[in-house]
Amino acid sequence: MARYRNGRIPASQLVWFWALNQYGKRERFRATRATAARLTAFIDDVKTNEGVQLYITSGPNVYRDYGQQVGMRAKYAALGKPLQAAYPGTSSHGGEYRGRDSLAADIYNYDAIPWATFVKYAKKHGLITNFVTPTEYWHIGDPNPFSMPSTGGTGLKLSSRAEKQIASIFDAIFVGGTSMDDDGRSISQSLAEIRTLTSKPIQRDGKDIPVRQDNADTGTIVREIRTLTTTPIKRGDKEVPVRQDNADTGTLVREVLATVKAQKAAIEALAVAKGADPDAIAKAVEDGVKQAMKDVSFTVETD
Repeated sequence: MARYRNGRIPASQLVWFWALNQYGKRERFRATRATAARLTAFIDDVKTNEGVQLYITSGPNVYRDYGQQVGMRAKYAALGKPLQAAYPGTSSHGGEYRGRDSLAADIYNYDAIPWATFVKYAKKHGLITNFVTPTEYWHIGDPNPFSMPSTGGTGLKLSSRAEKQIASIFDAIFVGGTSMDDDGRSISQSLAEIRTLTSKPIQRDGKDIPVRQDNADTGTIVREIRTLTTTPIKRGDKEVPVRQDNADTGTLVREVLATVKAQKAAIEALAVAKGADPDAIAKAVEDGVKQAMKDVSFTVETD
């Protein structure tokens, strides 16, 4: 026996979850927490293992309350196709179907994978196919919309608090919602979008390069730089690590600067003691250094 009359599930038993519609846009659909979790896991599983993104048909095509059923029937009646929508109060989208709990979803591109494969994944996630008359292959049902998916048959008896905590985890991973910071995305949805982004090529030197390949090439460059900066270099008769050589060079430069500052101070003090102009003495020293530098010759040796 069903818990609620068709199309009359209380709002407290329903959640909003995100999925892609047939236009490739994210849309919020309404369902029980359990059905939202099963559908999201089902769609993600097909995407991950078959490389096919399944879409839920846009509109009230998971849970459909009584008023929406009336509207759907009127819509198709106006088109001269009243039998394409269930009589209000009898839809399998309403939370009750033929006297038992039931929810359904319309998968727009159910035929994007072989039918046997579609059925296999549906069954894996506790969903059923081909359960309405006449047959609607796109119609996928959840016969247990108020029971959260199994965690693997551990046989553990959980407290009500633990069950609520697990439900919250399912919400965060599979359902999402307006309380989440990531624009209502579930974690699984965000990961799916990341996978899509990282599979798209990027432009590099006029060529399309997969993002993963670009990241791999960047990693190779980083490793080569690391190798170069750790390979020892010749300094005299000794091999010195590049980092040590850089550190020694820095120390040498600091020592030279300190010596120059000390000599300048000594020259200024001497000039004052002798009654000479310190600026004139400093200018004479500077000119002398410049002249000495002109006379310096460098010899570069190569192997």
